[in-house]
Amino acid sequence: MIIPRSSATSLASSFGPFGYVQNLAPGAIHNLVYAMPSSLMRPLTIVPLKIRNVARVAMLASSRTHAGFMWHNSCYQLTPANWRRILTLARPDYLLVESCGHDSLNAWPLFCHRREYADMMGAIADTARRAGVPSIFWHTLPADMVDIYIDAMRHFDVAACADAVALEKIAAAGIDCRPLPWGFAPEQFNQLHNSGKWQWAPMLLFDGIARMMRNAGIADILRMLAGDDLSIVDTSYLVPPYNIARCGDNVPGDAIKGCVSHDAIQELYKTATACLSLPESDGRMSPGPICQALEAAACRCPVLHCGRLDAPLLEDFCEIFTDAASLQARYRHLRANRLERDASAHKAWRAVHTRHTFSHRMRTIHEWLGLDTTHFKDLSASMVVPSMRPQNFASVLAMYDAQTYAPRELVYVFNGPPGLAPQMPDRPDIVFRAISPEYSTGTVMNAGTRAANGDIIFKCDDDDLYGPNYMLDRMILFTEFAIDVLSNATNFFTFGDSGQAVDIASENADGDNTVFCMGNAAYAMLKYTGGTVAMRKKHALRASFMGNAYAHEDVAQLLKGIFLTPTAVYAKVDGFNFCVVRNSVGSHTWAASHSEIMKLARSEPVPLESVFI
Repeated sequence: MIIPRSSATSLASSFGPFGYVQNLAPGAIHNLVYAMPSSLMRPLTIVPLKIRNVARVAMLASSRTHAGFMWHNSCYQLTPANWRRILTLARPDYLLVESCGHDSLNAWPLFCHRREYADMMGAIADTARRAGVPSIFWHTLPADMVDIYIDAMRHFDVAACADAVALEKIAAAGIDCRPLPWGFAPEQFNQLHNSGKWQWAPMLLFDGIARMMRNAGIADILRMLAGDDLSIVDTSYLVPPYNIARCGDNVPGDAIKGCVSHDAIQELYKTATACLSLPESDGRMSPGPICQALEAAACRCPVLHCGRLDAPLLEDFCEIFTDAASLQARYRHLRANRLERDASAHKAWRAVHTRHTFSHRMRTIHEWLGLDTTHFKDLSASMVVPSMRPQNFASVLAMYDAQTYAPRELVYVFNGPPGLAPQMPDRPDIVFRAISPEYSTGTVMNAGTRAANGDIIFKCDDDDLYGPNYMLDRMILFTEFAIDVLSNATNFFTFGDSGQAVDIASENADGDNTVFCMGNAAYAMLKYTGGTVAMRKKHALRASFMGNAYAHEDVAQLLKGIFLTPTAVYAKVDGFNFCVVRNSVGSHTWAASHSEIMKLARSEPVPLESVFI
């Protein structure tokens, strides 16, 4: 399924029932329109999404929580008219109720300060219990809202919360509240974009106009950073220009861009140089800003946190600074060093996608309730290495063993001189095939593909460098999205024993992570792609490598697939954790000269170790 998340023409928006701004179709202009940022362009993003049905969940939750769960579960949204029938007749796997002001259908008057709220939740939880449906109450609001929901929470089988402060407060009230992992929906917040739709411009993004206006400490920090490409938006509250104009010098007015919808903020994360995370004046981090930091990192944006660290979770993916001056210096460094900015963003992206997605949250719920967890099984990967150089096998094996992605195997296909094949270790995760030297690399890859047992095929060269996270980074995308083929938008090259590397790219120098879907012929082939192609095995069997290709077999396979498999989805990723080793023309597969390669360099040489992150 191809879902356009937003487009440059969808500029109309309206108020949601809880004060947030939501996108409208261009034709719905008769609805209430509020000013969107005019200087922050939102590019077209087409993301291939994977719909999973791991459970049947009866939900009484906010639109944002429902939007995340719906890509993983069959969600039954409860209304005053249907909730008894759903719980008693549909018999969902569990009931999930969130502490929120409005449900995703805007059907319930969830005014939590009313006395009837706890009785209403009690009736729902009791009905679920009699029907044999376990119930979970998930507190997602700040700790100071616990007292309002505590009576309703007592009716449920399981109380859960991700915020440590709220957990302690709930426990103090005598409720056994379980810690639930923080999470975000990768279908909505991800690194994939079509970078050709905008021009990159430096931006330090802060989401929180309302927080700035009511918190003097936040306003002080933002005024200090106002000259550093600061752009201030708000996705949580409606702040009219009337209010902003009357704040005087207390806020950096020129940096305020306006309210942004939840659909649009993901695109701003992708265009930003960095995202700013700030605690309240007492150092606390409430759930909203923590989720914002998670989502920015998920979109491959560096997150810079200033102030006391109240939420240890942030250490996993944020850069932490004790004062604004240190953060300012770091931002200026990232702005001036695009490669280092990308490295910081990449590490944050990997951290949240491997540890903090909705899948981790749902796996925890399934373990609590004794539900099936096989839905969360990792895909398996096969590293297929065609080789005619037996002397390189030791380095290939070392590179394979260093990979951090666990369910994997090495498929080594030798088409060198007969009788000179290297000795294979006796291991179940190593597959060996020997092919006559008269056959081309394309035929060798087809033989390796047929011998592979993995869900994903990685084509790797035996004379290049692959970092320990090479497979992990790419398997994240294969796991989360319906992508058939991945290749690199950039490549790193190292020459001889220099200990340095340069990165080269196609004409669009900012083309990292560009997505082209469904046989789009505009998918630009790089002049030098190298052994960086990865694809689902079913696609590799359907669009096989060209049997007569001795060179550029990866490019030929990509072009063939694009034109002959029109429903396939292709994507480019950045080149971290892969580096081409280039010595002399005679000792390397590629015949390109040093000067020819250097014409495509994007930057000055960097230390080789900085490529492997």
